[in-house]
Amino acid sequence: MSKRSRQYGSSRSREQFENVIGASGAPRASRKKNELQVGGSRVRREAAQSSLRTTGLATSSALETAPARLMAERDRRQKRTRHRLLAVLLSVFFLVAVIAGGVGIYYVVLQGRFHKSKTGGADVRQAITNKVDPGNPFNILLLGCDKRAGDKVYRSDVMILAHVNPQSKQIWMISIPRDYKVTLPGHGNQKINAAYAYGQESLAVKTVEDLTGQEVNHVMTIDFVGFENVVNAMNGINIDVPQRIDDPLADYTGGKATVIDAGPQILDGAHALTLMRSRETYPDQDFTRMKMQQLFFKALVDQLASTSKSQLLKVVDEASHYVSTDLSLTEIQNLAQVFKGVKSESLYTTTLPGNWVSPFVIPDEAGKATILNKFAAEEPFDSTQQAKVTKIDPSTITVTVQNGTQRTGVAKQAAQILLAHGFNVGEVGNAPNQSVYQQSFIYYKTTKAAADNVAQSLPPGTKVVQNNGLQNFSSEVLVIIGQDWDLSKVPVTGAN
Repeated sequence: MSKRSRQYGSSRSREQFENVIGASGAPRASRKKNELQVGGSRVRREAAQSSLRTTGLATSSALETAPARLMAERDRRQKRTRHRLLAVLLSVFFLVAVIAGGVGIYYVVLQGRFHKSKTGGADVRQAITNKVDPGNPFNILLLGCDKRAGDKVYRSDVMILAHVNPQSKQIWMISIPRDYKVTLPGHGNQKINAAYAYGQESLAVKTVEDLTGQEVNHVMTIDFVGFENVVNAMNGINIDVPQRIDDPLADYTGGKATVIDAGPQILDGAHALTLMRSRETYPDQDFTRMKMQQLFFKALVDQLASTSKSQLLKVVDEASHYVSTDLSLTEIQNLAQVFKGVKSESLYTTTLPGNWVSPFVIPDEAGKATILNKFAAEEPFDSTQQAKVTKIDPSTITVTVQNGTQRTGVAKQAAQILLAHGFNVGEVGNAPNQSVYQQSFIYYKTTKAAADNVAQSLPPGTKVVQNNGLQNFSSEVLVIIGQDWDLSKVPVTGAN
C-alpha cells in the first residue's frame, strides 16, 4: 500500500493532511475499471454519512474526510499535458472586487502588478479605447491563457464577454468558443484565441469588438497557474458537480486530479481546473465545458458572501501575481459593494453558437445576432428566466405617453394603467410619426431601472431601449404605444 497526500503548502500542512486522512490508501494506478465502478458505490455510501465530501483540501479543520481517490497526492507534479485550458475568469474578477472593498487595499505595489501585462509587461490600460463613467453599466473581456514555464507566445483559450450593471446588480456572460473563426489583420483567417498571441490584450479587445459589435470597456487576463493558486487561497470552491468526471487529458497535474465524483464537492485548485478543462466527458465537448465554467461562476458568487476579510486579503495578494487588468483598485473597490449583493440567479450565461468545420467553429450568424441583441438590451438569454428589476417608488418616475398608431385612445388607456400603478404620468398625446410603430417602446434617458419598472405594468414584449437622442421628451421615461398593444395582456398584479 502506498501513501497518498498532496504537496499543498508547507511540510507542516502536509503533516496536518496526513493526520486527518491517515497515511495509507490504495494506489490509483493499480485499480482496474471494474474496481473503480465498485469504488464509486463505496464512495457514495461514505458520502451518505457526511454532509459534504471534500476534494484535496483536508488541511482545513472544517472539512470532513473524503474518499482517498479524490484526495490530492503529495507526490511531485508530473509533466503537464498539452491540452489547452478553459477556465473561469469572472471568478477572479469577483474575488478581486470583493477583496478590495472588504479590506480597503490601496497598496501601490498591488496596483502596479494589476496594470502590468504578464506578457511583455505593457500597460494593459492602453488596450481600452472605449471608456465609461464610474457607476454606469460596462462590458469586460475576460481572458484566460495556458501559460507554461518558458513560454513566450501563448493563446487565450478562454474568452468571455461580460456585461455588468452595477445599478441592478446583474451580469450577462457570453462564452466565445476558442476556435471561432475570425479574420485578424495581417494574419488572415484564424481561430479567435490567436488574437492574444499576436497582439495580447489590445488585439484581443479589438477582435472581440469587431466580432460582437459591442464596446469593451475593461479587460482582465489570468494564466491558469494563477487560477489554481487563487482557488487554493480560497480554501477551495463548494460546488454541486452535475456528473462524474474521469478525464486524464483534463488533469493539469498529470494524474493527481483526474477524477471528480458527481454531487456536492469542495474542489481545490487542481480539481477545479479538471472540472473546467474536461471535454472528453461530454459528447459536444467545448460547449458543455463552457456550461460547466458558468456553473462554477455561480458557485463562486454564492460562496464569496461568507468569506472572511482575512482570507480575502490572502487571495488578492495571490491574484495580483497572475492577474492583469486596466481597472484601478479604486474602481474595483467602488464595485465591490455591488458584487457583494450579486446572487447566482442574477447571472445570465450563454455561448456564441456555431458549427464545427475543421479547424474552425463557423459562427451561426442568426443565433449570434439573437444573443447579442439580448446582451445589449439586458434581457435574459433564456426565455424562461425573468430579469431582476430594481424596485423604485413609482411616484418618483415621470412618464410621457404617446400614441404611435392610428387607433384612438390607446395612449389614454396606457396612461390610466400607469396612473393606477402610482407612476407620475404627465403629457399624453400622439407620437410625431404615427403608424410607424409596429411594436410598443419604453425609452429612458439614464436610468434603465425606471423604464423596467414601467415595463412591468404594461403588456409583455414592450421593448425597453435607451434614448439615442431622436426622441424628444422632458420626462424620465417615454412610452410609445405600437400596433402590438393588447389591453387584454396588461398584467393586473400589483395594480391599485
